[in-house]
Amino acid sequence: MSRSKYRGKTDKLRIFQINTRKLVGVWDELINNLSPDDWDIDAIQEPALNKVKNIQVTQHWQVFYPCTKPNNNYPKLCMATLVNARISHCVQINVTSSNIVGIYIGQEANHICIYNIYNNSTNNNILE
Repeated sequence: MSRSKYRGKTDKLRIFQINTRKLVGVWDELINNLSPDDWDIDAIQEPALNKVKNIQVTQHWQVFYPCTKPNNNYPKLCMATLVNARISHCVQINVTSSNIVGIYIGQEANHICIYNIYNNSTNNNILE
């Protein structure tokens, strides 16, 4: 394990997951109180979208959307993954789904792959 440049202790990846149910008030409170000193990865389901169908975040976060943009074959944006801007060497994994975001963090010798999967409550089709 490496030493953190911004926490001063042994690194442990801290992941926060929430479904904001597309509620603007919940989203605003979340993004204004989500501290990059407390969390490394934020797996967000059903975020509130702005007028251009994206989410708004502070400069402390890198935003990763699904690789497949919403169209007739894929539903609208249902999730996103936020990565602490202090984390370097973070790239998106190409996943052909509008309900999955995959990210690769680290370098070849020391890395991790994380998948944020949105599965609506009516079925488990995304897992097939």
